[in-house]
Amino acid sequence: MLTNKEGGHATPVEPTELSALLLSKELLEPMRSSEVASALERLRKKVSALLTPIGRRYVEELAGSLIATFTAPGDYGERGTEIQTIEEAIHKQHTLRLSYWSPRGEGGRYTEREVDPYALWFADGRLFLVGRCHLRRGYRVFLVDRIRRVDVLDRSFDPDPRFDSGDYVGKGFGVWHGECREVILRFLPDVAHVARERCLHRSQEVCSQPDGSALVSMRVAGFPRIASWIAGLGGRVRVQEPRELAEMVRELHRRGLEAYSGVVWLRSARTDPALERIRKPPKGDFLYPTSNDT
Repeated sequence: MLTNKEGGHATPVEPTELSALLLSKELLEPMRSSEVASALERLRKKVSALLTPIGRRYVEELAGSLIATFTAPGDYGERGTEIQTIEEAIHKQHTLRLSYWSPRGEGGRYTEREVDPYALWFADGRLFLVGRCHLRRGYRVFLVDRIRRVDVLDRSFDPDPRFDSGDYVGKGFGVWHGECREVILRFLPDVAHVARERCLHRSQEVCSQPDGSALVSMRVAGFPRIASWIAGLGGRVRVQEPRELAEMVRELHRRGLEAYSGVVWLRSARTDPALERIRKPPKGDFLYPTSNDT
């Protein structure tokens, strides 16, 4: 319950409302230096100050009952200046100049870009800038982690009324984009529940099959990301269409097998003194790379 300081009466607050406020802190922890996260923190402090003694005890009981985690999230705690600069440019509709690093090629490479910023996108625990790139003459997604320098130019831009940031990011598979294509996947019976339980893409349609498998069709962009996701399921999800995507999955499997072609299974480190240099697992088999000397 919240105490109304002016009227002296208490305002009821739903448990789910308090839970949502508590969960938002964990959800936005990776981007805690952003203005949105700062605003939510200020709101939490205001609500906390108005809580009645009963309300405070209830919040203490709720703490830990809802947990949010991400796999390998970004940490933007020390990038507050860059994030606030981007947020300011978005609100004022001013063009940004970026020094952007790309991992392509040996050692990666830097490019200087001028970008009209449209939105900050928090996805998969990472923060992205959505904007129109002058260099590429089109809309692009930039990982904030790879922005080495950002400056706001004294030049405004008129947002394209035909461009919808939410619609744009929703077309891809995760954060990957490109041309939207029709994709059909078959989930074998032992993983068919994944197709029914998860929304892989907003356009997906699931059709259960008599043999227990499930067909999933969707119109989506981002084939490299889709292929790596399918490959990670070890053949339990198979591409029906298009053939191009099936070949990408096949190539990922081939490269994975090739990477382990020079590895043999050993039962015990005692059989080879060379393994004494390697940290031994407590039990079970382990991988040891072979060489021309063995």
